[in-house]
Amino acid sequence: MIRARRRLLLAACGAGLLIMVAIAAWIGSIRGPAGPATGFGIAGIGVVPVDPGPTMVFANYNIRTGRGQDDQRDLKRTAACLTGLTVVGLNEVRGSAWYGRATDQAETLGRMLGMGYLFAPTERRFGREHFGNALLTAVPVTQWLRVPLPRLHGESHRSTLLAELALPSGPMTVLVTHVDVGQDRELQLAAVVALFRTLKEPAILLGDLNAGPEHPDIARMLAEPGIVGSNGAMPPGELPGRVEWIIAKGLKPVAASRCDNGASDHPRVALEVATPR
Repeated sequence: MIRARRRLLLAACGAGLLIMVAIAAWIGSIRGPAGPATGFGIAGIGVVPVDPGPTMVFANYNIRTGRGQDDQRDLKRTAACLTGLTVVGLNEVRGSAWYGRATDQAETLGRMLGMGYLFAPTERRFGREHFGNALLTAVPVTQWLRVPLPRLHGESHRSTLLAELALPSGPMTVLVTHVDVGQDRELQLAAVVALFRTLKEPAILLGDLNAGPEHPDIARMLAEPGIVGSNGAMPPGELPGRVEWIIAKGLKPVAASRCDNGASDHPRVALEVATPR
């Protein structure tokens, strides 16, 4: 009788422990906001101004966490679309993970390419910075700021990264973002456009805006004096339906390009501009 009770007690304790573990795992899996943050400098590069040469190539790439159109995850394939660039804004970047990913994907790509790197998470899960945007750069960054975007309806959390590049001619501001595709899109896109308008020239926006050139907010912004934009074609030849953008002010465009090697469900788009002097 005593042994039977002990077995029942042990079974009950085991079941209770499993329930507690399951509850903890469920709570940890819930996506929460990463919140605002700020810092000086980024890993992999100094802070002394660097002359990048006569031109600079800015790019945006939604890497889909490195998962290609064949559903295989391969950051080497992602990196193949990022060679020869000066500054890159990345979207849908994974952070480190306790189950085997020791570094976030921004650091992995930065080390592959020999560029400075900064992971700018928008979401936290399991107590870690889980998912968000990133910046890769061959030009030093003196300071940066991460600002959450407004969220009313969607389940995902989005933010904007502002980074100040150090050039011999003076600072340049880079804005990296990824706007929600759902009900919060209009609110977030309006916030990004308003923020970009406040930035002093030269400034450049790199982002998956989930809106093409036909969207009123983007069309109005591209129509403003001194603004140039590209979603893979040479300005002003925007491509219908494409949502990846490089939008600049106070900068002269030289060339545009796209890379689509199947590493993501988005192409990498780039805009080459004359370096400010």
